[in-house]
Parts: sequence; C-alpha cells; structure tokens
Amino acid sequence: AEEPTTMRAFCYDRFGGPEVGYVGSVPKPGPPAKGEVLVKVHAASLNPVDYKQREGGLRIILGYGWPQIFGFDFSGVIVELGEGSGENDTGGFVVGDEVFGMVKGLRKGTVAEFCIVTADVCVKKPKNISHSEAASVPLVATTVVSSFAQSFFTDTDTPGPTATGPRVLILRGSGGIGTMAIQLSKQMYGASFVATTASESKTEELQKLGADKVVDYKTKDFVKELASDDDSQLFDFIIDGTGEANRCISLLRPRGKLVSLLASPSGDALQRWIAADPQPPQRHARTRMGVASFINSSLGEWLIDLTTGAGALKRKCKAKDGFYTHVIASGDSGTLCNVAALMAIGRVKACVQEVFPLSKAAEAMAVLEANHASGKIVIAMQD
Repeated sequence: AEEPTTMRAFCYDRFGGPEVGYVGSVPKPGPPAKGEVLVKVHAASLNPVDYKQREGGLRIILGYGWPQIFGFDFSGVIVELGEGSGENDTGGFVVGDEVFGMVKGLRKGTVAEFCIVTADVCVKKPKNISHSEAASVPLVATTVVSSFAQSFFTDTDTPGPTATGPRVLILRGSGGIGTMAIQLSKQMYGASFVATTASESKTEELQKLGADKVVDYKTKDFVKELASDDDSQLFDFIIDGTGEANRCISLLRPRGKLVSLLASPSGDALQRWIAADPQPPQRHARTRMGVASFINSSLGEWLIDLTTGAGALKRKCKAKDGFYTHVIASGDSGTLCNVAALMAIGRVKACVQEVFPLSKAAEAMAVLEANHASGKIVIAMQD
C-alpha cells in the first residue's frame, strides 16, 4: 500500500485570535534529512507561546510560510531515520524507539500526526510514563533548567532539598512551568525553601509538589507578604511567570538572580534562541533579512534591552550585585535526559490537567488561553 502523503494537523494560515486555528489536512513532512528523524506523534502539548505566535507577536523578527502548525513538544515513535544517517547522526536511535522532546530554535509543528525533528532533541521515553505525560514535559522542563543554568546554579548529585540550597520564588506556581519549577527546584537544585503564588484552591496540590509557602495572589499582595528586612528571608532565585519581574527586585537577596519568562525579553536571550537553529528548513519560521545580524550586534542587543525594559531590570538587579535575564527555551536532549531520569524513579511527575483528541484541538487552545489551566493541556493524535 502506498504511504499517505497528507496528515491531520492543528494549524493556522493567518495571524489572529482563536478563530484562525483549525484542524485540517496538510502535506506529510518528509523525508527526514541527515541527522533528523520522522516521528509518528502520539501526543503533543500546548504552551502559551503557541497562541502568542498565532497572534503575530514575533512577526517583526520572523517571517512565516503558511500554514503554520502549532506545537513545540512531542512524544511518539520514530518511523524513519534521515537519509544517509549513521548511528552517530541519529544518536543511536532506531526505528520503533519511543521518544519525546521539544523542537529547537525557530522550529515548531508537533500538533500533527507526524513531525520531523533533529535527533539531538530526542530522549527515550521512560516506560513508566504515558505519551501524554511525556509530551507535557519538554518545553516547561527545559525552560526551568535553562533558567537555573543561565543564572549559574548547578544541579545537585542526589535528588531532594538541602539545608544550604537556594531559596526560590516562583510566580504562578500552578501553570505548566510553575508545577515543573517547584519540583525541579527541590529535586534537581536542592532548594532549601520554595515559595510560589497561586489561587487558594491550588495550595494543597502545590505543597505536594514541594512548595513550602503558597501566597494566594487573589487576596494578598505577594510582595508585601514576602518582604523582609532580614536578607536571610529573601530569595536567591526568582522565576517570573506572570510578567511582574519589576515588582520582584525588592525580594532578591544580595547577588540574587531574577529570570522572567514573559516580561522584558533581553537581546542576549534572543541571540541564544536564534543561534540554537540558525537555518531551519523552509517550512518553519525564519528570521527576516538582516534581523539575526542586527540582534547579534552590540547596538542591536542594547536597543532591544532599552525598548523592552530588560536594560532597566539588569541595572536594578546589578545594584544588588544581582543578575537579570530572560529565558526562551530550545530543545535540548541533555537537559531532558536528566529530567527523564527523575521521572523514571518517580521524583518528578508530569502535571497534566486535561487531554483532548486532535479533533478538539481548538477547544484545548481555548482552555489554555482562558488561563485557567493548572498543569498542562495535551493533545492526543491517535483519536
């Protein structure tokens, strides 16, 4: 029988609101090039960056071909190796391996029946977790680990909190990144204390994941609640998942580190993101002519920091001998391997709120956009 040349995918062919997303038939990608693999996707997860790109949030710097397929995270089975790929090119993976991961750099397109990814973003899926659980993890875990790594924290040798570990604050603990950040703070970075913000109904769930203090942001101001004249009660590391980085500076200890995932993208963060995969295949977003060289210039970096407010945040943190950066995740199997190992021994768990079939992908996106998700929204391809 002939291989089908089309597949079903969740896509959009113009910028706009939720109404532009649809599930339709698109050409099946292939064949994979050297160093790439074709994955039959069993599950993919949605992230806020999916609807931000659909709204056209990055069109100043990125050019797109249509249709664009949603999705950065995947879990599935390798069905084809890139042409002429030896063992080294595909990381030792073989057809039939169950793998999960996140695409790198400017690539996307995982909410589809098939996707082509570079082998270096794939990790073998632990047997004790489902495809839906695995698909929920890569972007959020990579974002959290990148946040710690770029702030010069090193992971501990044994999982679990330590008395001398960092004090960590995570804004928006119940989201996809928040639930992973609480766990990895303790299990990978040995945090001695983790505080977070969430609605009261989520408190118990977040304490089970490892949060020591949960501030109800609906009834209390987290800055007042956590303020202290005693530096020992302030924070070594703050992850801003709400865009309130500016309000966090008073809560940093001297030499504390602040990372934002929403507010004030910095020139250096954009440089790292584009460098992860400088020339993705034509079907993906590409940087517009001249944009990459501008972002990589010292003038470009300075102008981006000036216009986004990253420069001001860097200066305010520096006044405390601290440090500010913005983090944009990119697929990385090394990072994910460590997280997969913690999942395999039950130290870290996937927090999935709901799994939707591909036919209901637009509904899944609506749940994510309403901002009510606690944990991740996953789409299962095999309806």
